[in-house]
Formats: sequence, structure tokens, C-alpha cells
Amino acid sequence: MAGTWLGKGSEKKVDGVGIKTGKQISSSAVMLAVASLAFFFMGFSDVLKGAAVAEMVGTLGVDYALGGSILGITYFGFFAGTLSSVSLLKRFAVARLLVIAVATTALGVILFGFANHVSVILFATFLTGGGCGLIDVSANLTVRLAAR
Repeated sequence: MAGTWLGKGSEKKVDGVGIKTGKQISSSAVMLAVASLAFFFMGFSDVLKGAAVAEMVGTLGVDYALGGSILGITYFGFFAGTLSSVSLLKRFAVARLLVIAVATTALGVILFGFANHVSVILFATFLTGGGCGLIDVSANLTVRLAAR
């Protein structure tokens, strides 16, 4: 059975949870490729944040405790993104949520790159973490649906 993609579609029960699955596509390979790229983007954003903390300590005058908090707030965002995915999957198709997740992560990374104040950096890392949490859930579900 082919996976699902963007658009309106039916609602299916996956592990007892009703989620929107979207339109059927002819190739699950496309879905697997998109999910793999989303996982890559999630890991890449983590690497960028880790490398930037040392630079922020020197440039913005951030101490190491705040640098650790900047990285730690990402995990709160991840937790929030993961928890919110349950209600979002009831409203959006799986692949549409995957697109939203990647866009949210990209926005957080872009904000992080252009931020010149610590409060913007904290918001950007929370946004990036939230997007990564959504990627984790939606990409895993995409792979599961494509394997059917």
C-alpha cells in the first residue's frame, strides 16, 4: 500500500489514534526520501547550535551557564513539539505536518543565525527544538505509513 502525502484525505487509526493521512501517492520511496531528509535537517540543526555556543561566549559576552541554557531550552522545545504533535496530527495530514515541522526548524535556525540578542537566541532555539520534535514524530510516522 502506498503512503500518504499532502492534501485532504481520509482519517485512519494508527495504534488506536485517529490521524489524517492525506492523499495517496504512487511511490512510498518519495515519502521515505522526504522523511530521511527531514531527519538529516534535524541533526544538522543540532550540530549548528552546538558549534555556535563557543562563538557566542566570545562575541555576545554570554557566559557558559547561559550557553548551556541556550542548548537546554532546545529540549524543552523538543518536548513541546512532540506533545503538540498528537493534536496537530488530528488536524493536518502527516506529510503536511512534516512540511510544517521542517519549516519551523528552518525558521528557528535562520533566527538563530541572525540573532544579536540573547532573548532572540533563546526563542530561536525553542522554535528549533519544537520543529525537531515535530520532525521526529511526523517523519517516524511517515516511514511507518510508507512501509505498509
